[in-house]
Amino acid sequence: LADLGQQAEQMATLTSYWG
Repeated sequence: LADLGQQAEQMATLTSYWG
């Protein structure tokens, strides 16, 4: 099971790049 906290952080980082 993937860690939701880690997954959320990863998505936040990607969004930061796109933003």
